[in-house]
Amino acid sequence: MAYKRNIFIINPAYQFKYCLAVLALILLGTITFPVIIYEVFEKLIEVQPLNEQMFVDARNNIFQYLLFSQFCYLGISFVICIYLSHKTAGPIYKLTQYLKSLRESDQIPPLTFRKGDYFTELPAEVNETVTHLKSCQNTDSKDQFYKYLEFISVDLNDQEKQTLEIIKEKIKSI
Repeated sequence: MAYKRNIFIINPAYQFKYCLAVLALILLGTITFPVIIYEVFEKLIEVQPLNEQMFVDARNNIFQYLLFSQFCYLGISFVICIYLSHKTAGPIYKLTQYLKSLRESDQIPPLTFRKGDYFTELPAEVNETVTHLKSCQNTDSKDQFYKYLEFISVDLNDQEKQTLEIIKEKIKSI
């Protein structure tokens, strides 16, 4: 079953810092246009002082339009930043929850991410690593168990040793 994106703010500190950095870059990049327009109108007023009021009105109208456009553009950019940062914060959150559940339980399903999330290669790597670690753990546990059986077999008689060997073979087949 696919995961739905119901909550877009998963890691507020990261997501808002990311969005503010992007918006600051956008704002710095677009702030030059009003400054250039202002300078152009100042030169026009110097050249044609008789039309000063017309130029001032035109400049004010352009600035109002630019200000409105800038706020709209920043708002849309903020929404897009939240959405994109959600695609990175979501997988990190899911991985964190998965690692916590690994510590608390032995029976956990494999890690999966939502369709469209970033880091698509991560679940396969994590699942493969968990499988490898579990197999190493099982091998170590079996090795310790066999060593213990050999330790106690020293004090056993022949019939008990044969029974112990049968037990070892059955355990190997598990």
